[in-house]
Amino acid sequence: MRVEAVKVVRVLRSEDEKAWSAALTDGLWLDASRMLKSEGDAWVRRLILPVGGEARDVVMKCHAIPGAWEKAKSALGFGRGERHWHGAALLAMKKVRTARPLALARAIIDSSPCELLVMETLEGPTLLQVMDDITPKRSAERDGVTPSHSLPGSGGSAD
Repeated sequence: MRVEAVKVVRVLRSEDEKAWSAALTDGLWLDASRMLKSEGDAWVRRLILPVGGEARDVVMKCHAIPGAWEKAKSALGFGRGERHWHGAALLAMKKVRTARPLALARAIIDSSPCELLVMETLEGPTLLQVMDDITPKRSAERDGVTPSHSLPGSGGSAD
């Protein structure tokens, strides 16, 4: 796989944008990473990324930017990476344990434009797994059970 045209869009305030740009431009990280999840035109990988002389244990999400509309949204700051960045900030504000985004970039990987979101590694269940455990409806649907939407005592039909 080849990484080209990396442009860092934003970094956490405490991070060095030039160091992240240099780290992401060196595409060797891609081959050294471990795939955690791949779905359609998106993937999630875990890797050790040398950033500014420090080895960082990070998780990277890549979402393809398939068409003109998606490219425009990404360029204007409304892409998936930005939404994820803002979502993580909102969760942190609400005291929900979530991985902090460290850097957001756009790049071309194997001739496909994409957004790269780099986050700190956080051990434990994902947010969706936690939500599944505390939300009966999601758990029931996952187990193939359709929850009843009728009122108690109604016999399941509209009277």
